[in-house]
Amino acid sequence: ALLSALATIEGDGGAVGDAADGQVAEGGTRRRWRILDLGCGGGRDTAAFASDASVALSVGVDSTQGLVEIAAQRIAGLEAKEEDSGEMRVECLDFNDLELLETAEPFHAAFALASLFHVPRRHLAGLL
Repeated sequence: ALLSALATIEGDGGAVGDAADGQVAEGGTRRRWRILDLGCGGGRDTAAFASDASVALSVGVDSTQGLVEIAAQRIAGLEAKEEDSGEMRVECLDFNDLELLETAEPFHAAFALASLFHVPRRHLAGLL
């Protein structure tokens, strides 16, 4: 659903479509989207995004070190099996420390499946 939404924005002439990173996947599909997976847990969605031919970068962030280790193992296994996957990585960061996340380019989208439920309501406005 997230990738469909990005494609819709691009089709409408939105600014998201202007930021291609130049990677070309098998079959000539251009990899362009950079997605941040907030609260990635075991990395299932981080890996799923990276395996899509339109995703250049998928970064998973979680504040639980054990889950980040599981996610790192998952994406390492995916990279070993799928040579045509986009770049993936996971980092152990608290949501309040996202400015420490190093990327060359900004993300096009942030995916937060249920992870924002764990943020106290009073902190949501500052986080978003």
